[in-house]
Formats: sequence, C-alpha cells, structure tokens
Amino acid sequence: QLAAMTATDAVSAWVMIDDRADVIGHFDLALDEGTARIGRVIVDPSRRGRGYGSALVRLAIEEARALGARALTLNVVADNAPAIATYERAGFQQLPMSDRPDVRTMALTL
Repeated sequence: QLAAMTATDAVSAWVMIDDRADVIGHFDLALDEGTARIGRVIVDPSRRGRGYGSALVRLAIEEARALGARALTLNVVADNAPAIATYERAGFQQLPMSDRPDVRTMALTL
C-alpha cells in the first residue's frame, strides 16, 4: 500500500506499508517548474534487497508523471552502489556536474 502522508502544492511524501501497517519505506517529491525532485528514497534496513527500493522508485516516477513533470532528478551518495544501480535500472543517468564529490546527481527525462 502507498499513501500520501503530506501534500502541498510543491512537495508530497509517500509511505509504503505492509499488511500490518508497518513502514517498509518512503520517498518524497518536490515539483518546481516542470522538474520533479526525489528528496529521499529510504527502505527499512531489515527489508532491503527485496525489491522495495525499485518499487518505490517506479512509484516516484509514476507520481512525477502524474504531477506533469517533464524530468525527474535526485542526488545520491556517491558510494551507495546499490541505490545508484537501482536508479540506473529505472532509466536514470548520472549527470557530469556536481559541486560535491561525495554526491552523484542523476536525472530521468519523463
């Protein structure tokens, strides 16, 4: 199940829960002039490696499209290889620009 936890004109947060209403993970989106930005995708550590991160990313992409975004961007810690691989499988590409060497900026054209 996925539910909007907060919503404003510019930011929405979504939480994935299981049948017992235990939190599996969440993501948030901010929309600015046709570009959506994933603020964070977090999966409960005990549930990692089961595809929940990929599911959350797919849902974030769907929500960004529903909001009318033409592009989706995010930042990810440079040494978080599993997250980078998840984003790349979803079609995100790393951008060459970053003002911080410990962070990768990624984007997806919707």
